[in-house]
Amino acid sequence: MPIAWSWFRALSAVVSVSAAALLAAAPWRDARADNGRDFAGDYRIDLRLAETIGTSRVSMTVRLRNVSGGAISNAVLELDSAPPAPRAQSFPTSFSLANHGLVTLTAVFTVPTTDALRWREAKAPGPALYVTGTNADGAVVRRNVELIPWVGVAR
Repeated sequence: MPIAWSWFRALSAVVSVSAAALLAAAPWRDARADNGRDFAGDYRIDLRLAETIGTSRVSMTVRLRNVSGGAISNAVLELDSAPPAPRAQSFPTSFSLANHGLVTLTAVFTVPTTDALRWREAKAPGPALYVTGTNADGAVVRRNVELIPWVGVAR
């Protein structure tokens, strides 16, 4: 009996570690920069803030991962929007991010209501986000973010 019990404990430990690794990787299963982009992430939006004619105030949370191959510093995340909303709006917090680093940012934006409603659809294109910052060579870069909806979270 003692041999069987130790075998069971060893197997349980392996299963627990494997399950933890799968759960840690799950939110990023589709958030890879498949299209050669340097930044990937997922997003969720909350439309319950306010609405006026043609525009909505939305809260947007983005989990952003740097897959560029190098660090970026003094960066800002920008939302590119269409009129009647302001053309470009930034998340209020600047950040620095190591290669394969992860940051979560939240901001409130005024966007066209049609965009806000479209972003809530799982198969529709998400918001157009860009990272602008300084790369390891000291050059200022502006890169598109490949986005997917936040998995498992009601948007």
